[in-house]
Amino acid sequence: MTSDGSKNSKQTTQLIEKLSLDLTPTASSHRVKVYLAKWLAVVSSVFVVSWFIYPKRADLALKWFDSHFVAESALWFFISLAAAGVVIKSAFPSQLRRQHLQFAYLPILSLATLLLSRISLADLGGEWNGEMSLRRGWCGLIIVGSTVAISALGMMWAKNQAPARMSLTGAWIAISAGAFSSFIIQFICAHESVMHITLWHVLPVVLLTSFAAYTAQKLLRW
Repeated sequence: MTSDGSKNSKQTTQLIEKLSLDLTPTASSHRVKVYLAKWLAVVSSVFVVSWFIYPKRADLALKWFDSHFVAESALWFFISLAAAGVVIKSAFPSQLRRQHLQFAYLPILSLATLLLSRISLADLGGEWNGEMSLRRGWCGLIIVGSTVAISALGMMWAKNQAPARMSLTGAWIAISAGAFSSFIIQFICAHESVMHITLWHVLPVVLLTSFAAYTAQKLLRW
């Protein structure tokens, strides 16, 4: 009985996706831009509040002249922005196109390439041992809390729209929220090793993205 129920649920989801492709968009391009502008307003408010709440890294004044810091910070922000665009497009039938996803993957791949270019195999062992402490991972806890809070708001918004590919919408909500949280952490956390960023900045976002993709199937169901 459970197997039949799961099969029927899967077939229903697939049917919804197929039918939605034949629907005309429920939101005009103008409305999509309005939603994106509202998203920018919300995250800007979060950034301003975070700027005054959290203590900023001691070397922040010098980091503005560090090309790696500027590039990584910019990429985290553009990942969040591009992901928000995918979320908004995917929340309405027939709005999302393949090129939107391709565009959203570009800053993700760019950040991965930048981090890989900084890897030193000789230092990996020492970095791993140094990162095995929650004292080093406090920034990851902030990212998790912030991502969950912002993702909850995103899920509530998407629930009131018409997402056909619910897992995709949920995943990109978490990516946008997580990337923005990691962007904020750039100005707070002074640890810059590739191992630290991978374990405490990137991994929480990856795990929460997987969780959001799974739970969105139930949370965003029509």
